[in-house]
Amino acid sequence: METLTSTADEKRKITKGFAAAAIVVVFWSGFNIVSRLGGRSDLTPFDVAAIRFGVSGILLSPFFLFGRRSLTLLQSLVLASLGGLGYGLFAYSGFALAPAAHAGILVNGGIPFATAVVAWIALGYRPGRRAILSLVVAALGIVLIGIQSFSQNSTSISGQWLGDLFFLCAATCFASFGLLLKRWRVHPWETTFTIATISMLVYLPVYILFLPKGLAAVTTSLILLQCLYQGVIA
Repeated sequence: METLTSTADEKRKITKGFAAAAIVVVFWSGFNIVSRLGGRSDLTPFDVAAIRFGVSGILLSPFFLFGRRSLTLLQSLVLASLGGLGYGLFAYSGFALAPAAHAGILVNGGIPFATAVVAWIALGYRPGRRAILSLVVAALGIVLIGIQSFSQNSTSISGQWLGDLFFLCAATCFASFGLLLKRWRVHPWETTFTIATISMLVYLPVYILFLPKGLAAVTTSLILLQCLYQGVIA
């Protein structure tokens, strides 16, 4: 009887795991599409970042102020710099220059590749044969995207290679962020509200005072879409 119960529990865990993975895939795909939509509009990458950090920061700041926290101020700043500001600004800058399909390869596929490389250099991690094979495949995809970007002759997409470079920088930031989370053993919820709040507090004053803006040139519906997806879902 105990064996049957244990088996049923394992099946439920596996089902939940696959369901969670499927939801993540949908959210990541939607992030690429919605971000590219913003990148092709009159919104600047700085606008989209302000929407992301502003909405999420406002929603989650009460948890940051009154919730239980274990991170030091320095740790919070480092995580926000990598997983919040660095990842967001590089990714949105990339979407302003390169197609969403490139983000699917260079960001989504680049994160595990960058994670392995950073872990190898910084932590002495040595991947196994299967991991190396996966990394080789990911590297080939990155190389092919690079070749395609550099081979374009149209002046309208002359900056596409720079967008791809931004995507790789975003992947590296997120990979470093993930490794630090594992090393510091931070609770996911604390990570979420800390990054949102710190990013908002650091970024919005700089954005308001110094950075170019295009919010007045786009429709309200586009701004609301970005608020919903960037600030709540993604």
